[in-house]
Amino acid sequence: MTTANSRRLSQSILIALFICLALRLWTLEYPDLIDPTESRYAFIAQEMVLSGNWLTPKLPESGLIEPYDGKPPLHFWLTATSFLLFGMDEWVARLPSFLALLTMIGALWWLKKIDCFKESAPRSTLVLISSTLMYFMSGASVIDTTLAACTSVTIATLAHLFFGQLSKVLAGILLATALGLGFLTKGPIVIAIVGLAVFTYLAGTRNFAQLKKIPWLLSGTLFMIIVSPWFILAERANPGFIEYFFINENFKRYLFKQYGDRYGSGHRYPIGTIWLFLSVSFLPWTLFFIPQKLSPKIWWRSICAYAAKPEQLFILAWAISPLIIFTFAKQIHAGYLIPALPGLALICASLFEDEPNPIRKKLLFFLPWVITLISVGVVIVGAFWGISSLMLILSLPIVLAPCYLVYYSKNFSRMTFLALSAVIAYSLGVMTLSQGLGERKSAESILRCLTHFATEEQVTVGILDSNSYSLYFYSRAWKKELERGADVLFLDPQKLPEKLPNDIILRTKDIKELLPLLPVQYDTIITLERWTWVRRKEFPIVVSECPSDNS
Repeated sequence: MTTANSRRLSQSILIALFICLALRLWTLEYPDLIDPTESRYAFIAQEMVLSGNWLTPKLPESGLIEPYDGKPPLHFWLTATSFLLFGMDEWVARLPSFLALLTMIGALWWLKKIDCFKESAPRSTLVLISSTLMYFMSGASVIDTTLAACTSVTIATLAHLFFGQLSKVLAGILLATALGLGFLTKGPIVIAIVGLAVFTYLAGTRNFAQLKKIPWLLSGTLFMIIVSPWFILAERANPGFIEYFFINENFKRYLFKQYGDRYGSGHRYPIGTIWLFLSVSFLPWTLFFIPQKLSPKIWWRSICAYAAKPEQLFILAWAISPLIIFTFAKQIHAGYLIPALPGLALICASLFEDEPNPIRKKLLFFLPWVITLISVGVVIVGAFWGISSLMLILSLPIVLAPCYLVYYSKNFSRMTFLALSAVIAYSLGVMTLSQGLGERKSAESILRCLTHFATEEQVTVGILDSNSYSLYFYSRAWKKELERGADVLFLDPQKLPEKLPNDIILRTKDIKELLPLLPVQYDTIITLERWTWVRRKEFPIVVSECPSDNS
């Protein structure tokens, strides 16, 4: 490719990337914070801001704010800082994940300086943001995106150290910082992912002399300076934290069904399920890994051909190391895949450097149009489901934008068209489905309804025999979300207080079982999917339609 063509390609990718990032930033507000994961992490950060205690992450457990020993604090620090800067809102809670996406994109673009990735690195940024899991997790309050940002910077630094001209001092600083922050995000898993990638690459090339390029003393010293202080202070403040975190959360949970989990039950799946998760999580780009003939030999030859270059073998090792680690784990969720996605995006982008095979040609031709038609359908369905006319008017040109770009600009490739189509479809889906998803997975809607119609000057909400982190979060972030605040009181059916609150929220599925346990009668006021609001019979109120979220 000529220099002029390469420049035009980079410009078109940057334009498309800007559109994709703008859409992702625009949709950070939707939906409400989801229980339990999003609202849990948002609450921890909120508690840091309100209490002033940034040392110990804390959660509400059975009505008490208890130390949370499941994760180190970096992601919570980032979220708490965002709350201080911008206020307590959904998009603010999700901002660290969006910034993590930007970091991953920057790490991939940096690889453009290595000759082997000059063309594929820019393309890979579009592949990354338009993959299903990456799009949705980059707009969620989750820890794995921050971890993936740290692993991406680490791997990119090592790539420049092994194959480029990066100085040892700068490399040492970057490695220590990225690994240290990754350790403060989720613990030793960052070492495992990067270490396995490096070992796989060195074993494949049989060139262990590359290890001499790593400034071990500088990196190791800085790493310990970054990591040690918080762990020492956390153990002093909460004796037993280090044992639980390192043994239970980072060892036993991958080997035993009952590992002493203090924070709920894990997601258990058969061994190897992580690969099934990958096939869905990396759509639509998973389809481009299908060879012309479905043969194990062809698959293996393709892998060997890609890994023939040391630089590409290193990227392949990056992509598969999280998959290998979690192949034999039974307690997993799709978020564990996120550190693998930048490497997979780089591999996928390389498939478009040469003339694509017939299957890829057909996919590039049909997929964008199929996705665009789905987007139009989403807008139409959204209109029937109550999306405002203004939102519908704004959405239609967004849907049609890829068509215009592909047919009236010579610089936009079909790969770019596919990435734009996917991101637009995701964005419209988020806006259309956010209200229903929020009602099913968050307590914000029913709390907003309760605080609007409750007649008491000071509202107290009982939560009966369940833990809704979103209920706690929104009751304290009411200035952004509700008309007024509310005090949340946890109610244990076996130890009910003498004075019960007028209003109680409980899970809809538990009404028949729990209501008879209350010593006074309560009437059902309204049910919104997962949650039901009940009120003492002697204080009746009439509820019309619940107010919508205007935030």
